[in-house]
Amino acid sequence: MIIELLDFKNSAIKLYFGVYALESYINARQHRKLLEKEMPEAIQDIVSLEEFENERLYELEKSKHRFIIDILKVVKNYIFIKHDIYPRLWKCSNRILVEYLGFNGSHWFTSFFIFSLILPNVEVLVSLPTTLYQSFVAKKHKGDCSTSCPCVRIPPASRIDLGLSMSTELFPQLYLINQDIPNSYIYVWLFKSTLKAIYELIVPGIVVKKFFKTEPLPEGELKIEIESWAKNTGFPLKTIYTYQLEQKPASFDIFILGKFNTQSVFIPNALVEKSTVEEIGALISREYSIWKSNHALKTFIFGQVCSLGVLYTLNTIIKSQDFYHQFGFSTPHILFGCTMLKVLFTPLKPIVNSFYNLISRRIIRKASKKL
Repeated sequence: MIIELLDFKNSAIKLYFGVYALESYINARQHRKLLEKEMPEAIQDIVSLEEFENERLYELEKSKHRFIIDILKVVKNYIFIKHDIYPRLWKCSNRILVEYLGFNGSHWFTSFFIFSLILPNVEVLVSLPTTLYQSFVAKKHKGDCSTSCPCVRIPPASRIDLGLSMSTELFPQLYLINQDIPNSYIYVWLFKSTLKAIYELIVPGIVVKKFFKTEPLPEGELKIEIESWAKNTGFPLKTIYTYQLEQKPASFDIFILGKFNTQSVFIPNALVEKSTVEEIGALISREYSIWKSNHALKTFIFGQVCSLGVLYTLNTIIKSQDFYHQFGFSTPHILFGCTMLKVLFTPLKPIVNSFYNLISRRIIRKASKKL
């Protein structure tokens, strides 16, 4: 199998530097764009020139240091992987068990918890220069360039998780492996996917109704127009709500939430007060186009495919003697293998999420063009 033939350490190092080169190229393009002082026409009516300039200078300042910060991170990762810092920390944890806590050295589970206490402190010390810069220099510059204008250049948040959950992935899989159940990762994946599906169907609606102070949209022209639009488009509208947040948000979002063929529309109060019926209708139509494209379902499927890949790799690695030999272990240390798998997957996260963001933006652009 391909995974068994990989040189994990060298492959991870090459991947780290490859991702760094790609991100540096993207950052360089972004930096050149930030050097442009002319305000885009699309935001001239909503942002003042002073606000735009302050935000541009702040982002330019961050861009200058991003190159240095990124190279420091990749050098740190190179040193930690190439020179076996992680195995040394694990062995140090084992020595603490034997010499100071009186265990016999076979308590691999306890070693994991001591390792989990040591590793974050080492990471904090190594990343101290970056943290100090972000805490003092960047924030001070942000204060000097304070503006109410939200930055339009902030990349979308990551939505695809390549991590490993102890409760829903790691421990169930270890239990099934100990029971000699073949292809245990498939059962763990089905269990996790079921929990995720239940969460996606139930939790968002509960959160919105519980924390957003929702109430039904009053009778009036807006409600009549939305109901008429839903009837004409075949949208399975159940209820129209308005919601109010405790704090003023950077943007006002319209939500479409529900289960299968019963959907509810959530509109912010501030949007109802400040916008016309036509403007709100256009925003709802945009969200409807995104909903009709099954964006949430595609995101769910993409995420579960990635999760299956992670679990399959985990299932293969924790049984591979060669994997542990590459890190200087003569016997398997399963939780160490899981920890290293998370480290080796770290450079894949921006790649996967960039691919996801490209798909999301394509869907959103198509929805916006239909307005």
